[in-house]
Amino acid sequence: MKKFSLLAAICLVVALTGAALASGGENILISVSHLNGAYATALSDRLQQLADERAQDYLDQRLSAVGGVESPWTKAETFVPVYPRLNEYVLLSAGSGLVWRGGEGSATVVLLDVTAGEELGAGESLTVGHRYLAELDTVVMADGPNAACSVEGMYQTNATGEPPRELGFADVSPADWYYD
Repeated sequence: MKKFSLLAAICLVVALTGAALASGGENILISVSHLNGAYATALSDRLQQLADERAQDYLDQRLSAVGGVESPWTKAETFVPVYPRLNEYVLLSAGSGLVWRGGEGSATVVLLDVTAGEELGAGESLTVGHRYLAELDTVVMADGPNAACSVEGMYQTNATGEPPRELGFADVSPADWYYD
């Protein structure tokens, strides 16, 4: 595209220079400084805009032809709960966040422990209630039962666990003022 823009600008300069020389000595309509200044910049910008429009059209055509291809990544704008069972994982994309809610777990690479303000080494245990940031793509494994976390950003998981059920008190009536 840059070669096309440069070639078009050169052709225009040559044509205008020829027209100016043909018109005779003192009646030159366009100066070389004008061609090298604002006019050349505007022409270059317009040619770049046209090239971008054509490239976007081509990209749109290719994307519509592919259609229906789904990404294996899930995107979470806010923290969503995930309940991995023993040896199940959550794969975090670089820049994604995780809050460890319960159970035992560890990561395959270094995580930034935002809560403590330090790095958590690969293989070290996650701390309940701490927020972590993945500097690189990382796998977080559930190392025991009852694991729970919340993830934000791009992630994949094979977690099949469910949220823990709340066990009520059998000897307390929901109508009692102290039930909650």
